[in-house]
Amino acid sequence: MVRRLHLYVIALLMMAPLTVLGESGAEGWLRYSRITNPAALRRYQSVPQEVVQAGASAPSRNAANELARGLRSMLGKEISQAATLPAGDAFLL
Repeated sequence: MVRRLHLYVIALLMMAPLTVLGESGAEGWLRYSRITNPAALRRYQSVPQEVVQAGASAPSRNAANELARGLRSMLGKEISQAATLPAGDAFLL
């Protein structure tokens, strides 16, 4: 009887991940959830809207792409990428 109960508990625990919704794992640890708190969004209004990639290496390119993608996702703003410094503020990688 106790052994059968253990088997039921194990079966339920094994099925639990099948019922969890909301996280597919496709984004891995880089989720970049949209910021919805109005006070937080106001604080980020002055964030530069351009990412400048100074180097031509693959890590530099990946870092610039990831920063732009993260800012777009979290802030809902268009973030441009360039190879030269603009007249205004920018993230320089």
